[in-house]
Amino acid sequence: MELSCENCVNEKVIHKGKYDIFLECQDCLKGCVKQIDSCCVSPEIISINMPRIDKKPTKRNFCKRCGHVSGLVKMSNPDEWKKLPLVTREQANEIADERYKKRRAFYAYIQNKRSEYFESKKEEHTKKYHEYLKSPEWKDRRLRVLNRDKYICQACLINEATQVHHLTYDRIFKEPLFDLTSVCDSCHNSIHNIEIEIFKGSSEDQIKNYEINKLLKVFGP
Repeated sequence: MELSCENCVNEKVIHKGKYDIFLECQDCLKGCVKQIDSCCVSPEIISINMPRIDKKPTKRNFCKRCGHVSGLVKMSNPDEWKKLPLVTREQANEIADERYKKRRAFYAYIQNKRSEYFESKKEEHTKKYHEYLKSPEWKDRRLRVLNRDKYICQACLINEATQVHHLTYDRIFKEPLFDLTSVCDSCHNSIHNIEIEIFKGSSEDQIKNYEINKLLKVFGP
């Protein structure tokens, strides 16, 4: 069983767990929990008595498998609760916590795979990119962009342009010229400083995920 990935055009690998179905994309290296119509993969729904804080009995539907508790269910008679199994909110939460531990473990597994990819490919891809910047193809593109912009920085429209900046890396190595713009040294530094500022206060994982996504977009898996 395979499904299309929401992040790219490829298919996801499916891991069926006790509570959830986990989807993992081998290409964009992302994962998610599949939305299902029921509370879990194989629900076991029973009616229970779950007392309120004031100890008053209430009838609810409860999944023995994942701990999901529904809203109030009307009793057929005032004493019906006496025949229902007693389940406290704490007991239900204990079962539900086990499910969320499985989810956290899955996302940790995905993050670990992404980190391993990043560490193994970063040096290789950086080398490839810098080799490209020395190639005749890039020098030709760079010159055509500078000539198009008449050597005027397109960020400030004042200074002489000395560099060509990528607006996107989506078509790296075969960039159409509208993916590139001419900038001066000052504006080029400002652009990269803005990127750094955007991630101020971000966690290490958030920054790494941004770098991984950028790497995948440029070079693929």
